[in-house]
Amino acid sequence: MNKNKLHILSSGSKGNAVIVESGGELLLIDQGLSLKCFTGRCAAAGLDPARIVGILITHEHVDHINGVPLTACKLHLPVYAAPAVAAYFRDFGRYEFETRELTPQKPAQIGRFTVEPFPVMHDARDPYGFTVTLPNGERLTLVTDTGIVTQRIFAQLAVSEYLIIEANHDPDMLYRNPRYPADLKQRIRGASGHLSNQQCLEALEKLPHDKLKKVIFAHLSEENNSPELVRHSAKECFGRSAFTGESFIAPQKGPLSIPLD
Repeated sequence: MNKNKLHILSSGSKGNAVIVESGGELLLIDQGLSLKCFTGRCAAAGLDPARIVGILITHEHVDHINGVPLTACKLHLPVYAAPAVAAYFRDFGRYEFETRELTPQKPAQIGRFTVEPFPVMHDARDPYGFTVTLPNGERLTLVTDTGIVTQRIFAQLAVSEYLIIEANHDPDMLYRNPRYPADLKQRIRGASGHLSNQQCLEALEKLPHDKLKKVIFAHLSEENNSPELVRHSAKECFGRSAFTGESFIAPQKGPLSIPLD
């Protein structure tokens, strides 16, 4: 069976894990969950972790890698990451697993998937977004944990049928949040922080929409955003554009499974 599907197991500050499925193979992007939670959510989505062919790492922040070492060790999986992040894992020491370096100049073939990493703007070691080309030639691009949409990021979004894009916070909610100190607020809204709803939607509105089929809004802050606010803003944005596809909100507690067709 050659079905292509996307599975959001978790998206947000409490853990991130995304699986792309094609023809019986699974490609895991980030693994910020405990192994028990990860395998439980795989089971809920009808996925067998033994079919995973590799783990892609966007960056080394704990909500993206907390479960990577144990998962890679237990399942004997290679971990693909930027050179600086691969070196970070090699120094980890507690669990043994293989690391393979990815660079933006060289797409990698991982099972049925062609993976093109590209740089994003975040306060981490060489953070990446990824464009994954499926066997049918369609592309899925993931961009989370970036403070701005650079020309390179926009170019990757523009060639993709499917997007997972950060809509982290509403600026007004962030500004009014009494629990966040000023320096944390500045980090979040800075050029190496996180995309606001407005930044995300401005980029989407500028995209050509002849290819775009589905948009998944990801990495929503539980304190400084809401699914309802994103849906409302997205509806207004799409009403001004030619986009006629589907949109989804990536949950913190998944799974959410989406056909890629």
